[in-house]
Amino acid sequence: MTPRTPPTKTLLWYTNKSLTLLIRQVSEQLSVLKQIKAVLPAHLANHALHCVINNNKLVIFTDSAAWASQLRFYDSVMLGTISKIAVTKAVTSLKVKVTISTHEGNSPKKTAIIPSQTVVDELHAYSYSTTDPQLKDALGRLSTTLARLQKQV
Repeated sequence: MTPRTPPTKTLLWYTNKSLTLLIRQVSEQLSVLKQIKAVLPAHLANHALHCVINNNKLVIFTDSAAWASQLRFYDSVMLGTISKIAVTKAVTSLKVKVTISTHEGNSPKKTAIIPSQTVVDELHAYSYSTTDPQLKDALGRLSTTLARLQKQV
């Protein structure tokens, strides 16, 4: 039988002023986010992901630029809500930022679409028949690169 390992204490069991300050800030941010989501329409509230109060500025994080522009229309409503609840800093302005989605790990890897050999051959043939020297050079390099990439795939 394997010896039993003693249970480890979590970080929260220790008295640490820095950790206590961080926990207070996170709980304040969650409270502010909850209040903001309460005043937004349901379709917008789902896209208000996080919020931070930094230098008298409320920063709201969302998942796309389209939702960011929609959220900006409600800046006065959100700032009015923040002024009613007790926060450690007075908030005077609002900024909406787009954050990178963390769910992209499951998305398929993007790969380049290489044209068929027929298209590569037509580009190569057209590079010989054109009279413009810049176009001739560009088409020749393009057809050579595409032929090389086809061999790799």
